[in-house]
Amino acid sequence: MGLAKDPVSGRGYEVIGSQALQAGQTPDQKEAMRIERDVAANDPSYGTYLYGPNLWPNMPQEDFKAPVMEYREHMLRLATEIMKILAKGLPYGDDVFDDFMRDPVASVKLLHYPTQAQDGEKAVGAGAHTDFGAITLLLQHPGQEGLEVLHPARESWIPVPTVENIYVVNIGDVLSAWTHGQYRSELHRVVNKSITEDRYSIPFFFDGTMTTLMSPLHGSGTSQTGKSAGEQFEERWSTADLKT
Repeated sequence: MGLAKDPVSGRGYEVIGSQALQAGQTPDQKEAMRIERDVAANDPSYGTYLYGPNLWPNMPQEDFKAPVMEYREHMLRLATEIMKILAKGLPYGDDVFDDFMRDPVASVKLLHYPTQAQDGEKAVGAGAHTDFGAITLLLQHPGQEGLEVLHPARESWIPVPTVENIYVVNIGDVLSAWTHGQYRSELHRVVNKSITEDRYSIPFFFDGTMTTLMSPLHGSGTSQTGKSAGEQFEERWSTADLKT
């Protein structure tokens, strides 16, 4: 089985330059491996958008698969608790996200950003974008710079501080649209500024159940009314993934 990213399940290996998260910019200088829940062939969701088997490298299970899947399970529990807390901050009841959390797409992404060339403009590891899903969790390594968020009023990029044992929690577009901006997704990017050290990160993306309809919770009609989370995802990925 090859490791190249599967366009339906979203799982697998993404080569450097295969995405451009910022429209009109050069391809992102990063490579990645996306890992999800392994969906068995007899599962009703098997073969639907973002549900399928993982693609594993040929190496001992205890060296790669086992620790990655264990980390994913811990992160899924943490993300679920955060979603419950976010529900309490809204006037729609504590169970408002229950269906969305029923069979969630929730992935670990292993990211590598290579060093910069010594001369010339700094290449962007991940172009300016908002995350597609509900929430993203990232534990940053102290002293490793690169993640920046746009300060709208100043129109400038602000480094996100790295604090030991503290997760960055980022709101994605699905949750932002669903709550009509009560929880807002923010524009951010990654620039590995080092010419001597590669940058590594392992974000966890909690994207929810793909069949959940994204009609705004406050009841007004918008362009998103009637679309499922999966349909919104597919539209976004189709613009970010470069055709090869």
